[in-house]
Amino acid sequence: MAERERPRSTELWERLLEVFDEHLNVVVWGHPLDRALAIRHLQNLHRVGERPDYEELKAYLDKLWPHAQAARRAVRNIWRTILDDPYHRFRVKPRRGDVSLATLDRLATQLAREYGSPPLEWRVLDVLADAYERFARVTIDDPDFEAYLSARRDLTTAMHTLGRVRELRHGYQSTGNWFVAGPDQVPREKAARWRALQRRYTQRVY
Repeated sequence: MAERERPRSTELWERLLEVFDEHLNVVVWGHPLDRALAIRHLQNLHRVGERPDYEELKAYLDKLWPHAQAARRAVRNIWRTILDDPYHRFRVKPRRGDVSLATLDRLATQLAREYGSPPLEWRVLDVLADAYERFARVTIDDPDFEAYLSARRDLTTAMHTLGRVRELRHGYQSTGNWFVAGPDQVPREKAARWRALQRRYTQRVY
């Protein structure tokens, strides 16, 4: 039987959904790890600035996975939750940390070559610029404490995401994550120096 032709996509979020079946089982949905991976990938999508509305994503899923009703419903619900609250704490089992941005980087690079779309780092820099602009405006002009905390959190998240792009380009060691690189790759003396640098540049200045 010929493989079903997928719709031709021009957006990063569409490309991510198209490769979901490389990372999880959309046909037989239900394994907790599938849900955990879907959550992390969709959180990454939001953090690099790709934020289609719920109905747009729902319509694309209907075309993409017409026979995978459970997967469509699950992904829609995850995305609706992220749109409502990007910092929602999902109950994920098994628990896992961040999922690499490598998949989004690969897909963004494809789109850049095919359509001249922005590469991943440009997308993240746009998110960072917007977060900084809001933080600066709220800090100076808005006396509300919660608004200040919200703007600061958005800025911190954008900076963290840009740091993860740096890790893609230069390796985990470039952000001081020597424990990710592995003890065999990082001599003890170098790890100690990195810890000293982090203490130096994160200490209070007042």
